[in-house]
Amino acid sequence: MRCERTGRSVFMGFWDERQQALANAALSAFQNLQVSFWGGFAQAERKMLGLAAAPESIASQDYPIVSLRVQCQNNGTALTHRDYLGALLGLGLERRCVGDILVDEQGAWLLVLESHAQFICDELISVGKASVTACPAQLDLTAAENAGSSLIATVASLRLDAVLSAAMRQSRQNAASFIRSGKVQVCHLTVTQPAAQLEEGDTLTVRGVGKFRLEKAGGQSRKGRLFVTIRKF
Repeated sequence: MRCERTGRSVFMGFWDERQQALANAALSAFQNLQVSFWGGFAQAERKMLGLAAAPESIASQDYPIVSLRVQCQNNGTALTHRDYLGALLGLGLERRCVGDILVDEQGAWLLVLESHAQFICDELISVGKASVTACPAQLDLTAAENAGSSLIATVASLRLDAVLSAAMRQSRQNAASFIRSGKVQVCHLTVTQPAAQLEEGDTLTVRGVGKFRLEKAGGQSRKGRLFVTIRKF
């Protein structure tokens, strides 16, 4: 309503894939609005909603998104996506203020709201037990494309329990237990059926464990099992 009334672009915080789908559905009734999403780089999962009054459009550089480089000072400390997110939320930030978090061996890249970037640079001094520093920096697109670690495995099928078992490197029985207990989301929707079928590109979020993406499926081993490539974040 504010966008239609003022004719000015409106931006809202970072949304996950499910929220983006819901927003697209809700905003389809507004014919006079241009709706777009951007997360700071092409492969981003969490994206900011941008609204412009037609026929205007929003360019990627218009989004108030800042990339921060977080450098870990404690060599050998293995920090995870969960560690960084926990540290940011511990500063009192809302989840909508933070986009994708790309972890590597030296630290992480953070995509954040421009209005909160300086606060994060000033206040984020530790993640887990490691000391860190944060400052604005141009996002390394190579790092963005290769974020996380990649695993190649074989599975009997693309059933959720089979793929999750390979991703977690646990038994299929344990994977099924996670699923039935409601701890697993597929593309941000809770799934409780171990036999649910997955497709390439699906993301798996396991409460208390981490996040995975089924990047590729194809080809068979000599035993007739399916090769899959899974990325862990």
